[in-house]
Amino acid sequence: MTDDQRNAEPRDTAPPATARSDRLVHEASEESFPASDPPQYTRERSKPQPVDTDGAVPPDARAEARRWADEFVGALDHDNVPALMPAFTEDAVLRIGTGELLVGHKAISTGIARWLEQIGVTRHHVVDVRVDHDAIFVESEVTYQTGDGVTGMWPEVISARRRKGAASRLVIYGAPSIPFMRSSTTP
Repeated sequence: MTDDQRNAEPRDTAPPATARSDRLVHEASEESFPASDPPQYTRERSKPQPVDTDGAVPPDARAEARRWADEFVGALDHDNVPALMPAFTEDAVLRIGTGELLVGHKAISTGIARWLEQIGVTRHHVVDVRVDHDAIFVESEVTYQTGDGVTGMWPEVISARRRKGAASRLVIYGAPSIPFMRSSTTP
């Protein structure tokens, strides 16, 4: 090696750092995307995206996801716990708001019944339903009225990971938590 070669600035043959990091972020978000979390930010995802126009999700899957979402929130709005239970696998995991995890049909049935009793009358207006393979993401606005006449609205997202059509993991984000459902480690 000559002195000129030793003293020369090293050449970077890799793509610019921005392109490399965008690709890595995109790959990581694709690999780790759970139903309960939105995909990580990337420049590609920050652009307005048309909804299901590329044919990636078959129309019958979108229609089935919408039917599942409408039936699920309808059962919530009618305090119909028995109608909700077929939406869960026997070993399902449920979290409502910041409440603790409810695992299995018995815990879920008891927990949902208590939660519905505490929050009062609700009415879900489904804003959007997204489906990706076994994941369903339901965005809604929930109006409510408590037993003492207080009314209001909260935005809510239901994220479900399904197995054979039933939720094996379901999280209701934005829902009010009630004291008995809070873990002792939750502030």
